[in-house]
Amino acid sequence: MQWNGNLRAKRFALFLLVSVVGLAGLGNAGQGMARYDALADLRDARLATASYLDPERAIANGYQFASDCGSGPRHEFTGQRYVNYYYVQESLATGSLTKSRPAGLVYSPGPDGGQFRLAAVEYIVPDVGQARPKLFGQEFDGPHDPYHAGVALYDLRVWLWDANPDGIFARRNSLTHC
Repeated sequence: MQWNGNLRAKRFALFLLVSVVGLAGLGNAGQGMARYDALADLRDARLATASYLDPERAIANGYQFASDCGSGPRHEFTGQRYVNYYYVQESLATGSLTKSRPAGLVYSPGPDGGQFRLAAVEYIVPDVGQARPKLFGQEFDGPHDPYHAGVALYDLRVWLWDANPDGIFARRNSLTHC
């Protein structure tokens, strides 16, 4: 792996490090098998979403542009926005927990505002009074106040493609902003 000037390689190496360290906290030593399953499932989800590295492929597969950098919340200290560019396939936001088919895709602008790159995926489950959903051994966030068709939602963002110093399942990523 070339380290001089290869930002993508550096980010991927950091992603791997953060993923391994973050996933180590999923359980105690007596639950080693659960950690292994989570790692395998995350690997499978990453492989399954590789075809969406280019947002044009996501659009061709039914994802629709939902929001851009201008519509996300601002960081309390820097004032920068976190959400980046968000694409959703509403037919997948019905409560299905298929790891290979996230309902949302989060893109970040490349270096110097260049071409978008896939940063994270998001799984969305409507709140219909059920127990809090789990995926990859992780509980979903929410339920959030109704903001789509009057339905409260649970969601789980997974930073499969960009490293996140706050963890692979953190809601926000301080390294990706607009």
